[in-house]
Amino acid sequence: MNLFKFKGNLEERLGMAWWLMAVWTALMAASLYWNLHQARHTALKLACAEAHLAYNKDLSYRLWAAEHGGVYVIVTPQTPPNPHLSFFKDRDIKTPSGRTLTLVNPAYMTRQVQELAGRLYGARGHLTSLKPIGPENSPDPWEKKALEAFAAGTKNEMQGVVTVAGEPHWRLMRPWRTEKACLKCHASQGYKEGDIRGGLSVDVPLKPYFASFRAQTLPLSAGHGLIWILGLTGILLRKRHIRRGLNERQRSADILKESETRLAEAQRIARLGNWEWDIARNKLTLSDEAYRIFGLLPQEFQMTYEDFLSFIHPDDLMAVKHYLEEGMRFGKYGSRDYRIIRRDGSIRSIYAHGETYLNQEGQPLRMRGTLQDITELKQATESLRESEELVRQAFENANIGMALVGIDGRYLRVNHSMSEMFGYSRAELEKMAVSDFLYPADLHVSKDFRSQSLSGKISSAKFEIRKIHRNGTIVWIHVASTLMRDSQGKPLYFVSHVQDITARKRAEEGLRRAHEELEQRVKERTEELRLTVTQLQEEATERQKAGEALRESEQRLRHLASQILTAQEKERKRVAMELHEGLGQSMSALKMYLRTIQQHLPGDGGRVKQEFEEVQNLLIEMIEEARRLSQGLSPVLLENLGLTAALKHLLDELSKYQEVSITANIDDIRNLFSPQTEINLFRVFQESLHNIAKHAQATQVSVIIKRQNGRVNFLIKDNGVGFDPQQIPAKEIAGRGMGLAAMKERLGMIGAHLNIASRMGEGTEISFSIQCDAQ
Repeated sequence: MNLFKFKGNLEERLGMAWWLMAVWTALMAASLYWNLHQARHTALKLACAEAHLAYNKDLSYRLWAAEHGGVYVIVTPQTPPNPHLSFFKDRDIKTPSGRTLTLVNPAYMTRQVQELAGRLYGARGHLTSLKPIGPENSPDPWEKKALEAFAAGTKNEMQGVVTVAGEPHWRLMRPWRTEKACLKCHASQGYKEGDIRGGLSVDVPLKPYFASFRAQTLPLSAGHGLIWILGLTGILLRKRHIRRGLNERQRSADILKESETRLAEAQRIARLGNWEWDIARNKLTLSDEAYRIFGLLPQEFQMTYEDFLSFIHPDDLMAVKHYLEEGMRFGKYGSRDYRIIRRDGSIRSIYAHGETYLNQEGQPLRMRGTLQDITELKQATESLRESEELVRQAFENANIGMALVGIDGRYLRVNHSMSEMFGYSRAELEKMAVSDFLYPADLHVSKDFRSQSLSGKISSAKFEIRKIHRNGTIVWIHVASTLMRDSQGKPLYFVSHVQDITARKRAEEGLRRAHEELEQRVKERTEELRLTVTQLQEEATERQKAGEALRESEQRLRHLASQILTAQEKERKRVAMELHEGLGQSMSALKMYLRTIQQHLPGDGGRVKQEFEEVQNLLIEMIEEARRLSQGLSPVLLENLGLTAALKHLLDELSKYQEVSITANIDDIRNLFSPQTEINLFRVFQESLHNIAKHAQATQVSVIIKRQNGRVNFLIKDNGVGFDPQQIPAKEIAGRGMGLAAMKERLGMIGAHLNIASRMGEGTEISFSIQCDAQ
């Protein structure tokens, strides 16, 4: 019927307009009610899914423990031996290292895991029975009612919304039957394999889900209100401009199209699509957003039930088919999340909800519902879980005290370091308030910080207070505390970092006392010093005169030592010349003479010829020794080839006569020093290598000679037996060839200082640096 072409009087048309407005209002109200109902229903289904997930997790933990007959864990205050297993002879055992382990049966482990999950994530499980072993497993009224239904065989599952402490909760409970592994602990109660022993309930707070539902209420109401107003406006405009019906009809169509566009946009933003399956015709109708969720263009093709199944992930296909078949068989469908594989190969997670409509004979006619892309939600949930685990690990393993404190000043949670700091167990601290063992004189500090934080004057602070250890001692701590608030600014709890600064405080107190004592001593000594200043001033002149005389004496001694060393070098050179020119030449002539005599011996000289060969070999060794002594007394290489070649020759000689590995890194230092400086450097280097060969018992020697900024740096290092320079008398040191004392004197003459670093068993390191005479 076309109301805008209605032929009648004005009153009839006005009545029809009012009737149309009433119908429009009723339609919008019904639509709003349906959408709000669906949003609330979705929230309940999400909570239901979380409850089933928690139940399956707890069931997996318990089945695993039951299959293994329980697990052994370290005995702690939080996990004492189970008194209900006292009959079991192997309940408590000791490890080879002496640690005590106790058997944790499946129920004991499940309860502890449930309590931990309840504190961390909100969803709380409870293992209960009509005949509990321990009081902690006693059922509440709702659980008791469910257990009685299970025992009577009328139900296999109980779930629904229950008010707990004035707040709505979704509760789920299923029965647990006695298995063979359970008889280990429960046979004494008369249970047999297959009996219903009890049940596991899961409690999920609905407050977060209803908060999400309430967050959708305003946009849905506003959208429907806008559509309703637009519809009324259209009706009123059509009433006022009845003669322009066709144009106004087109305008209403545009408004409806805009409304549909907005609804489609809302579905796109929420990634929420709707669908309907005509079972008899096998026709599946999807909204545009539902097509996009499947990775298809809107209305790309007419989808069938088989087409829909082809998109389901193989791992989820059987479960989805089972749910759909149950929906058709029993007239219900419910909610389900599963994965689909789109045409581009990407995998998306879907949360679907649907209902089945039956005819009067109970045959399924159609299914209708919604589906939502929750891929990002799944990923965010997993990321949040991983982040929470990282935060928990950091909290538990921190080497400083960490605590969460409620706005009422009571500890909500503490870590192990906090427990050790004050001598209380974590369980004890989490039942105490900050003020319970706070030093009385510091109560105002904590109180002032809490009041200023809650009033909004500050959000965090650092302060130092005293706590009373469990053993009665006072512990100084440094506290850094921050008040955490929710998105609306409501205070939640304090996060506190605590460090033990008792040692520092004691040191500061000791320092303060020492400072006071020092000031007193300074005052006393000032007077004494004032009296001695005069005496020192009188002695200064005499000491100055004595110092000048000492410096003159040292200069004369150093000049004398220089003359002595110069004379030694001249004498060494003279003796070397005599060894080379005199004794060396004579032994060479004797060698030639013996060779001539040997040539004239009879061919069968026998013993005489052999002795001549031995004398010749001995003479060769004497000539070589005379040559080596001559070179040692007066290094010819130093005069002919320079300092660099002479030092390298000394290293070659050391490796030739000693089983030692030599590492050398030597810059060219020829023509950088005067002849007198070069001979002193050569003698010091020679004496160092001589001491290594004679005393060090080294296997490795490292020599570094480097030019740097107009100086030459020398380093000689070995891995020998080493010595303690402070424990060896100067006369003993001097007895080693030239001796360390002579080396120091030679270097002092050329403006260098000998540095010796040596420890017993760790080798010796000798170093010195000298200014170049020529750049």
